[in-house]
Amino acid sequence: MIGVGGQTIGVGGQTIGVGGQMIRVKGQTIGVEGQTIGVEGQTIGVRGQTIRVGGQTIGVGGQTIGVGGETIGVRGQTIRVGGQMIGVGGQTIGVGGQMIGVGGQTIGVRGQTIGVGGQTIGVGGQTIGVGGQMIRVKGQMIRVKVQ
Repeated sequence: MIGVGGQTIGVGGQTIGVGGQMIRVKGQTIGVEGQTIGVEGQTIGVRGQTIRVGGQTIGVGGQTIGVGGETIGVRGQTIRVGGQMIGVGGQTIGVGGQMIGVGGQTIGVRGQTIGVGGQTIGVGGQTIGVGGQMIRVKGQMIRVKVQ
């Protein structure tokens, strides 16, 4: 709602606020050729308020940004793209349902598990290891002795 000189003005049923306060203009009425200012019946705000675009929710500063029903965030928040999970800084990154990570995390490629630094590497359902681990090829067992 927009307040003008203590009066209340409804703009297309939308709510517009700035810093959670009401807009007042010294008893004058603001109009543009008798048209109503609105953005497709969405709610637009500033400073911690909710901004919606096409039914999506967009925010800044740790708020949630929704694009096509997805959730996009920054600074430790979760970013989703097409139902996948993408993150930065120790978060989980999923591509096509796979899990990709950096820094001791698990990297999955087509259902396989790939690891670095003593972790397990799986290729085509096989398990390949380095440093006294077991290597399997077509169901056979190959052992490598570490000197």
